[in-house]
Amino acid sequence: SSGSQGQGYCPPTIITHGGVRQLIMYKPDAVVSLDPATGKQHWSLPYEASNGSIIMSPVLSGNYLYAAGYSNKSLMMELDPQQPAAKELWRDKSTVICPVNVQPFLDNGVLYGFDQKGVLRAISLPDGKKLWEHELNEECKASPSIVGDKLVLLTTKGTVVVADAAHDLR
Repeated sequence: SSGSQGQGYCPPTIITHGGVRQLIMYKPDAVVSLDPATGKQHWSLPYEASNGSIIMSPVLSGNYLYAAGYSNKSLMMELDPQQPAAKELWRDKSTVICPVNVQPFLDNGVLYGFDQKGVLRAISLPDGKKLWEHELNEECKASPSIVGDKLVLLTTKGTVVVADAAHDLR
C-alpha cells in the first residue's frame, strides 16, 4: 500500500539479488524491496520525488541499483550480495540521468538516457561519472536502444538518430 502519500508511475520491478527474489518499488518517500510472495519488506531507503512523479524503472548493474526521477533526484544503492539489504552509495548528483518520461538503457556498465531537460547523456555505473552529453535539436520521448554497437534514438518528429555506443559520443 502506498498510504496517503500517493504513488509514482513506475511499474514494480523484480530482481534476484542477495539470494532472493525482490520486488523493487518506488514510493514518494522511499525505494523499497519487498518479498514478492508475502509483501514483507526487506529494506527501504529514503528517496524523495516531487509530485509523486517516479516514472523510470530502477536499473540494476551488478551489486548496484540506480533510481532517478523528476526534480533531478537520483539515488545509487549498493546491494548486499549475501542477503536482501541495501545502503546508499550517493544521491542527487547534478551530472547524471534523471529522466521524466524516458527509460534509460544500460549496456556494459554505461547508462544512456535523457535528463529532464532533454539532454542525452552517458554515465558510468556505479560511480555516476558523466562520460559525455549532447543536446539534440529535437525532442525525444522514446527510450534509446542499442543495436550492435550503435545507440539508436527516435525523436518526436520522426528523425532517427544513430550514434556509436561508446564512452565518447561519436
